[in-house]
Amino acid sequence: VRIEEGQPIGGIYGAQYLGLDDDGNWMHADLDTVMGFNPVNDRTYIGNGLPQYQLGINNTFTYKNFDFNFFIRGVFGHDLVNTNRLYYESPVNISELNGLASAQENRDAKQFAVFSDRYVEDASFVKLDNATLGYNFNMPDNSYFSKIRVYISGQNLATFTNYTGVDPEVRFVDDPDGDGFGDALAPGIERRSTYLTSRSFTFGLNVGF
Repeated sequence: VRIEEGQPIGGIYGAQYLGLDDDGNWMHADLDTVMGFNPVNDRTYIGNGLPQYQLGINNTFTYKNFDFNFFIRGVFGHDLVNTNRLYYESPVNISELNGLASAQENRDAKQFAVFSDRYVEDASFVKLDNATLGYNFNMPDNSYFSKIRVYISGQNLATFTNYTGVDPEVRFVDDPDGDGFGDALAPGIERRSTYLTSRSFTFGLNVGF
């Protein structure tokens, strides 16, 4: 990530990937047109880790004795560096590690992966963060209880995205060590230490006296 006067914060900086040549080697854009591609000199802005738009929708519906509440959240316009692809698609690692299927096209390239826009992905997403379905029982006049409601609630129910990494959430801070002291000027990097998000369900009972 590069911070430069006149450029927006969060700019992801790297090479432009052009595909494979006939020998199966990577090709990258020679931006300065000096003696072919150089991984240091031929870099440009290839993405941004900060989102352009965010939205949230929260609503509750009731029908007879049923109630249904949900929260949908969307984040759009941010990119993420998919470091899992950068590492596991590297040809030199295929013989030793469980390489990704997308790495097979690079099998003949005897080199480490060059960081490029090949590994920078649009991470826009829409998530169904939570939803709750409840049922309220009709209580007779002589009941000890004024209300009895049962419900089921779910968290992290669905994610809709084209991002191929672990989690498309915005990385506002880069914290490679996971110690809470990350760099707020380097957003947009999904580290290989990212843990899978979990889906959970809760069954509950509300009783009123």
